[in-house]
Amino acid sequence: MLEQDYFMRMISQLAAVLSEVLFHKKAQQLEEARGGIRTGVKSLLGFDLDLLHSFSDAQILELLNSSGELDAAKCYAAAMLLKEEAAIDALENKKAESVNTTAKALSMMLELLLSDIAPLPATLGSEADALIETILPYELPLHVEEKVFRYYELTRRYGKAEDILFELVERSRQFGKEGVKFYERLLQKPDGELRAGNLPRGEAEESAAELHKIIGS
Repeated sequence: MLEQDYFMRMISQLAAVLSEVLFHKKAQQLEEARGGIRTGVKSLLGFDLDLLHSFSDAQILELLNSSGELDAAKCYAAAMLLKEEAAIDALENKKAESVNTTAKALSMMLELLLSDIAPLPATLGSEADALIETILPYELPLHVEEKVFRYYELTRRYGKAEDILFELVERSRQFGKEGVKFYERLLQKPDGELRAGNLPRGEAEESAAELHKIIGS
C-alpha cells in the first residue's frame, strides 16, 4: 500500500509538471518549457537535468536502481520528462539531440514494460509505441533496438518482432542465437496466436530456416 501511495503521489506531481511544460510548449515558450522540465527533474528525481544529459540510459537506470530495485515511479518520471525535452529539441530543429533523448526515454519506458513492475500507468504501452514510431526511421543504439524486439514479442506482435530481429542480426551476428530461440518459442504457440501476431506458422518456419542460413547453423 505504501509503495502504491508513493507511486500515485509521484504520478500526480509529474502530471502537474507536464501540464505546465505543455502549456508553455503550446504557447511556443520553449525556454519556459525547458525551465519546467529542469525544475521537474530536480523536484521529482532529486538531481539536475544536466545529469540526465551526460548519463547514458544504462547509467540513469543504474542510478534509479541504487537500492537493488528499480524505482518505477522515478524511472517513469525521467522517461516522460526526457520525452518532452526531445519534443522541444525537435521543435528547435535539433535533430541529433532529439533522437538521442528520445532513445533514452524509450529505453527507460521499455525497461519498465519488460520488467513487469507494478503498478504502471495504463498509458505506458501506447506512449512507448508512439516513441518507437517516432524513432525507428533512425538507427537506434543496439541495446535499445533489442529492447524493442523483446517488447514486440512480449506484446505478441510477432511480425514486428521478426522485422527488428533481422535488423539486429544484420548489425551484429551475436543476435542469431537469440533469433533461433525466438522461433523455437514461436513454433510452440497455437496457430491462431501466430496469425493474430501477423506471423503465420508457415512464414515463421521459412524465416527460421533463412536465419539458420544467415548465421551458418
